[in-house]
Amino acid sequence: MAGGTLLQGASQIQQGKAQKDAADANAAIARQRAKQVYDEGRAKTIRQRINNRERLAGERSKMAASGIVMSGSSMDALAKATIRMETGVQDVARAAKIAADNHYYKAKTTEWEGQLAKKASTVKAAGTLLTGTAKVAGAINKLY
Repeated sequence: MAGGTLLQGASQIQQGKAQKDAADANAAIARQRAKQVYDEGRAKTIRQRINNRERLAGERSKMAASGIVMSGSSMDALAKATIRMETGVQDVARAAKIAADNHYYKAKTTEWEGQLAKKASTVKAAGTLLTGTAKVAGAINKLY
């Protein structure tokens, strides 16, 4: 009876440790994915800014070739286009950050769940050992 109780308690502790280890591994994957998403977003914003500059340079070239003077309303139009393009870049950067943050928070939550599982298994094992001890004490008490 006592041996079985000890084995059961040890098994519960091992299960909790295994759950924590699995949670830690999953959290590491989520952190890695967060970094990847963030880096991809950064690269995408850089590419988009380069494309925007090229588009604006093309527009300026077309205007110059057409004889449009770069002042007044033509400058206003280019300024507005620049603002719209930068807003698009900022939207991409913000979306990447939100996605990366979500992966990071998932990692933190997964770690927390693993810690709770380990603590819960320790408490459960203690309960099993106490119950087993009480049963052994009761059996001994019946003998005397």
